[in-house]
Amino acid sequence: MNYRLIRRLFYFVFAVQSHIDKLLDISDKAESREFELKNKRENYKLIYVLLAIALFVFLTVYLAKDNQDIFLDVLKIGLGFLGGWGAGTYTKNRNR
Repeated sequence: MNYRLIRRLFYFVFAVQSHIDKLLDISDKAESREFELKNKRENYKLIYVLLAIALFVFLTVYLAKDNQDIFLDVLKIGLGFLGGWGAGTYTKNRNR
């Protein structure tokens, strides 16, 4: 009778071990996906910043020479947009 009990216990431990291995594999895959997603988000943020800088340089070069009034209006609107975006981001992150 002890032999049967030991045998069942061995099968139980083996089955639990295989389930733990599966859970660990799933967890590793989830972490790698999360890491890749974070990297993609950072890449998009970098692209947005570079586009904003390029737009600012373009506006500065072409509008600041001839139409200084239009350039100042566009600059005010842009800075207002940036301030609103920053305030919204701060409020959103503060409530977390």
